[in-house]
Amino acid sequence: MNEKRIDPVESFDSFYQVFKQAEEFTGESQQHFFNIAGFEIELRFANSALVRQITPGLAHLKSQPKDSPALTVCIWDSVSTGEQMPAPPWSQQQFNARGEVRGFYNEHIFLSFQPDRNILNMLDTNRNLGLFWIRDSNDFPPNLRAVPLRPIFHWWMRENGLLFVHAAAAGIKDSGVLIVGKGGSGKSSSALACLTSGMLYLGDDHVLIKTDPEPSIFSLYSAARMDELLLDTLKVKSKLFDNTRVKKEDKALIFLNQLVPSQLVPGLPMQAVIVPSVTDKPETSITPVSSMAAVRALAPSTIFMLSGAGKKELSEMVKIVQHVSCFSLQIGNNLWDVPELILQILS
Repeated sequence: MNEKRIDPVESFDSFYQVFKQAEEFTGESQQHFFNIAGFEIELRFANSALVRQITPGLAHLKSQPKDSPALTVCIWDSVSTGEQMPAPPWSQQQFNARGEVRGFYNEHIFLSFQPDRNILNMLDTNRNLGLFWIRDSNDFPPNLRAVPLRPIFHWWMRENGLLFVHAAAAGIKDSGVLIVGKGGSGKSSSALACLTSGMLYLGDDHVLIKTDPEPSIFSLYSAARMDELLLDTLKVKSKLFDNTRVKKEDKALIFLNQLVPSQLVPGLPMQAVIVPSVTDKPETSITPVSSMAAVRALAPSTIFMLSGAGKKELSEMVKIVQHVSCFSLQIGNNLWDVPELILQILS
């Protein structure tokens, strides 16, 4: 099979030019600023079409405009702006399930393309400039509202000393826990139980972590997705979610900054890693576990879902987990034992 020759810089510049044309054509450019893990991030929209799709999940980190943001992400669609993208310089056979394109290699430019959704994510780390394009803003996938711009944040944060991980996090003042595990392990329900019990919250599915100068967790998204069973369980404890409904065979999407803004914090020192598992035992218990057991719970799902993730991310996860205590949390029939046991670790 003959693969097309791809020039990453040339490709990036051609797509960026389309954004600038879209921005000029609409005359409705909007800039929104967010402070994520101490970095000022600018989201630059060609018009308003995608603002409501992307900004709600980041609203708890909204900040004042800055003249020199650390990262700028340009965002647009073709249908609302009237600016069509050039044909991609790769063939259907050159990309994989994570959107990575064979033959597209450059130490400064990263790309993820989803042909089934007509979505492009790109980043140029030399210019600290990202691109997000979707063909039609009306086709924006509902699940991406919870985790907007995930590939771009992953690539850029990695280059700036932070690791984007598939994990939840909660805590108290000056101390937090990272809750890790594959889907269905209980990490989201544990984090939301902590939130409902009055603890601080950083995320229930994705957060940022780093080791230096100390192990730390940073919030990224304020969205929580929950099925009807978890929602009914939380409603027993609190009236917080009384107005939330779950559509049939779907999950409710809730932007928690709209409900409990005071409990959402931008970051906390990491004191421990929790590896939950759901059991049929009547009681919930927590016991020490090895750092490698924690890495095995954290690494596979993180690496699988993130474009370009691999050995570097695994090495960083091992290093971070080795700096803190690790525990196995066996969740019994009463979810409300979970916050109490985590508080004991943090006290």
